[in-house]
Amino acid sequence: MRGQRIKDDTPKEPVRRRSSGADAPVKPRPVRTTLAESEALAARVQESLASLQATVARNEESLAAWQAALTSGEESLAALQAAVARGEESLANWQATIEQGEASLAARQAEIVKGEALLARGQDALSRGQESFAGELTRGRELFEQWQVSLHAGVGAVAEWKTSFARWQDSLAKWSESSTRVIQEFSRLTEAEAARRAKRSGLRPGVVALLVAALLVVSIILGYNGARGLHDLLEAGNQPAAVLAPESDPLPLASLPSAPDPSTPPPAVETTPAASTLVHRVQVGAFRQRGNADALVRQLAAQGFEAVVSLRDGLYKVQIGTFRDRAEADKVVQALRSQRYLDVFVVQEELTSP
Repeated sequence: MRGQRIKDDTPKEPVRRRSSGADAPVKPRPVRTTLAESEALAARVQESLASLQATVARNEESLAAWQAALTSGEESLAALQAAVARGEESLANWQATIEQGEASLAARQAEIVKGEALLARGQDALSRGQESFAGELTRGRELFEQWQVSLHAGVGAVAEWKTSFARWQDSLAKWSESSTRVIQEFSRLTEAEAARRAKRSGLRPGVVALLVAALLVVSIILGYNGARGLHDLLEAGNQPAAVLAPESDPLPLASLPSAPDPSTPPPAVETTPAASTLVHRVQVGAFRQRGNADALVRQLAAQGFEAVVSLRDGLYKVQIGTFRDRAEADKVVQALRSQRYLDVFVVQEELTSP
């Protein structure tokens, strides 16, 4: 083994000390040995030689083992160096990949910032659009409510105009009949007077004919004027539709108040009766402004319908009656439609006890 001392069993000659004062060589003393001592000495020398050979063999084996271990270490070192090289290459690849990812992340972040800016502008535009749409929708609803009130008022005015026109037609027929009788009586009296005067004064028949012709001309002129007045009245009666739906400004009629009259108490808001049952109501209109609903209630009251205003879902709804039977509500609907209220319908409500 390496590091092990080899015991030397060979006999050594005794060292003779030299005297400090003598430089002459010392003669060796003759060694006297016997044969037995020589054989014993030879045996010991052989044993030492065998031990040395065994030690050399062991040292050679140890050296071979160390050489094999060194070779394996060198191979392991080479493999480790190769692994380190591959690791460095992988690390370089990972670093390149990380750099590419960071660049891609920076680009994505820039796109996100741009997207957020576009989203903010879009949300701002959407908010402005919603506000504008809400304003336009509110104005449109108000105009529609005003137009609806104007339509109801116009329909009522048309109904009143038709009634007045029918009365006027009756009066015109009676007037025409009376005028015809008066003209006939006047013609008869004129002819009789003309004949009587002709007999007295001797007037010619031609003069009498001229008088009769003059009377006929007067009658024709009166009939023409009456027909012209009737024609003008009929043309005026064909214009309510243009009044109800003007092209430029669909505002309510001048007869309708723009705000509730302080002197007139507003209609009472309908209270729900304390009963748990299904009832039917006839809805005539729904408005965002209370003034329009009150105006419609007053118009219905003038026509004999008792309506109330109830605030539901942010709208002032004008409704008539609380009917348990649907047939009764349908009768009211038919009556309203006969008065030109065309957009009426029946609603159902479940009344519960408070």
